[in-house]
Amino acid sequence: MPKGMDIMNTNTGAYEEVKQGNSITSVSCTIETSEPDDIFSSEIKDREGSSPCDEATAGCKRLTNDSVAAGEMPNFGDVINYDVEVEMDFGSWGPMIQSYLYDGTTIKKIIIRRVMNINNELVDIQTTTYESCLFKSYKQVGKRITFSFSWENKEDINVARARDGKKIGQYGVSYDSATGVATRDVS
Repeated sequence: MPKGMDIMNTNTGAYEEVKQGNSITSVSCTIETSEPDDIFSSEIKDREGSSPCDEATAGCKRLTNDSVAAGEMPNFGDVINYDVEVEMDFGSWGPMIQSYLYDGTTIKKIIIRRVMNINNELVDIQTTTYESCLFKSYKQVGKRITFSFSWENKEDINVARARDGKKIGQYGVSYDSATGVATRDVS
């Protein structure tokens, strides 16, 4: 599909205003991929290689046998990463996601950004990059789709911004699920 083509969008309102970069409204988050193909696209100004998504649910937990209530703080145990679940409107990406799910194609990167429109420019306030991803589920109800994917590596960066949009700092964490190593980044 050509970059910048937005087959799915017939909505008006906030999305249209943000798409043109002339509003103080915000797209809650966008999703994009890299390799083997760019699956997502839109007409959002300066974000043509991404699509708006409504929700992205992710998480993890640590399995331990210790009793925190007894004062034993766990510092070991396996970390279990939940599959990331994304909700969004159907678009040309629907059949592509299904195709990759059916044949087990590994996606090099899936990037989910929480963005805001500040001074008529979309800026990232959180960027989560997942590497070595595999689509695990796909469901469609009317024009809405929900899909999930697993991942091997994750980098989650939160960007602090002043009211004028200027970046004033960031906090990030990277996690490699194969090695169990987490790295923090504060700048």
